[in-house]
Amino acid sequence: MQFLREQWDCAFRRCRSAWRSPWFRRTSALLTAVVLIAACNPISLAAVTLTTEFPGIAVEPGETRSISLNLRNYSQEGQTVDLAVLEAPEGWDVRLVARGSQVHRAYVGPMEGDRPGSGFLNVDVTVPQGAAPGDYPVVLTAGSERLELSLRVTEGGEPGQVELTTQYPQLAGPSAAEFEFPVTLANRSPEEQTFQLLAEAPAGWQVRITPRFEDRQVASIGVQSGATQQLEVTVIPSPQAETGEYPVIVRALAPGMEAALQLTTVIIGTFDLGLTTPTGRLNAEATAGRDSPFTVVVENRGSAELRNVTLSSVAPPNWTVSFEPNRIDRLPPGETETVTVTLRPHERAVAGDYAVSVTARAPEAIATSTFRVAVRTPTVWGWVGVGIVALVIAGLAGTFRAYGRR
Repeated sequence: MQFLREQWDCAFRRCRSAWRSPWFRRTSALLTAVVLIAACNPISLAAVTLTTEFPGIAVEPGETRSISLNLRNYSQEGQTVDLAVLEAPEGWDVRLVARGSQVHRAYVGPMEGDRPGSGFLNVDVTVPQGAAPGDYPVVLTAGSERLELSLRVTEGGEPGQVELTTQYPQLAGPSAAEFEFPVTLANRSPEEQTFQLLAEAPAGWQVRITPRFEDRQVASIGVQSGATQQLEVTVIPSPQAETGEYPVIVRALAPGMEAALQLTTVIIGTFDLGLTTPTGRLNAEATAGRDSPFTVVVENRGSAELRNVTLSSVAPPNWTVSFEPNRIDRLPPGETETVTVTLRPHERAVAGDYAVSVTARAPEAIATSTFRVAVRTPTVWGWVGVGIVALVIAGLAGTFRAYGRR
């Protein structure tokens, strides 16, 4: 016990001697100041982090991949950070992109309760065609944060791991139509894959890829191992597309895998039907109770042949309308056909103007024109009227002569 007491007294005397020294007091004050500054200024340290769910991704030569990045702000104030590509392989095109534009600075909102502020962007990487297989680093920065990606260039996947098929590889129709191809995407690989969906079409054409029976357009889609995904590929031709065959290539890409499917649209021309008269005037004359013919012209204004063109009409009650011919079996593009329309107004129709609609209808097109028909009463009734007037005048003349002699 005496030994322990002596050791304690010795240690106490040394500590008291050190505390009294000027060097110890200056060092203690400096350490205390550093701790107080750090405690009073927590945001002086880096508060925004840059992360990604998949920092290592396989790519192929000539491929462009878009990798999602996450920004997180763990401070109580919003932060603006500088973004940069610090390191990239020579000849590679690496860009930071957000909402379709290349960016070099981002604002990340403050924490809300326990949730950090967040921001999202992508890094688009284009691999040169001649890139050799191997691992390539890409280093990104956001403020003082640093994120390193590892991109593995592969030689390509095994054939048959992904398949694109369709029951209807070729569809035909006019340029104004929308071609809908049902497509099946099959994942034959041993793992779940996210496939990037791309389409190559002629200039001015539009292509939409959607899950079957859904309206949302997708650029990528996940498929379980051994499963299939039903897709709908809608092809909208350019309005100026001429008659002919046009290929559309659909591709499904995943790390180390690719499938391509050619769809063919056959433009058979446009369908347009016209209905007018030889003079261009849409009027006619008719007599009540009598057949009154006039002529119309049916014209094929499109670039495709029209078949089975029929004619019909809408007229006032108790009128009859007939056509000669009443059917056009074949009407080539740019050609016309003359049709005689015979009107027979009701025999008691009052003189005046009436409207009669005539329609030319083909399976692919329709045209309607409305004619103003001026109806007259029969001439015989005019002579009857003249006779009655003559009899009345003769009667009055005889009366005046008889009574005038008295």
